[in-house]
Amino acid sequence: MIEIEKIVNATSDDILNMLIHVEQPFKVCIYKSTQLFFSDTGDIARDFGSLAFAGQQLKEVSKNFDYNTTNNCVTFEIEVIDIVSLAETLLLLSYGYSNGDDDDQEMEYFDEMYDFLDKAEKAEIEIACPDLMEAYLDAKMEDENNAEDDDD
Repeated sequence: MIEIEKIVNATSDDILNMLIHVEQPFKVCIYKSTQLFFSDTGDIARDFGSLAFAGQQLKEVSKNFDYNTTNNCVTFEIEVIDIVSLAETLLLLSYGYSNGDDDDQEMEYFDEMYDFLDKAEKAEIEIACPDLMEAYLDAKMEDENNAEDDDD
């Protein structure tokens, strides 16, 4: 199993070398950084937004795609034809979680993630993980409502 949070100080080539030793379908695990009912709603929204973005990115490079959500992680199961594209996608996703200290790469991740969330909210794209997107939107709305209540 590939754990995004464990991809640290890696390059695309490092990830590619790891992938060639793993049998398909690949299982990619991304741990949730928040807990429902125990975390700030803004943090929960960002967490589910990141997970929905990760699913979208992985589906775009997959020929077969599925995922499973548990209390502490989301596991994506994918088969790909182009393993190099998967390595590049995993590299991008790793910048949002743990990989390296390069602010430009981290900014690229967040720019792409927020662009995805904006398009998804406007229904401009087909969403790969609708339940993750729904959880993002619910938490975002609750966070906005809480902010309005605080202003009163």
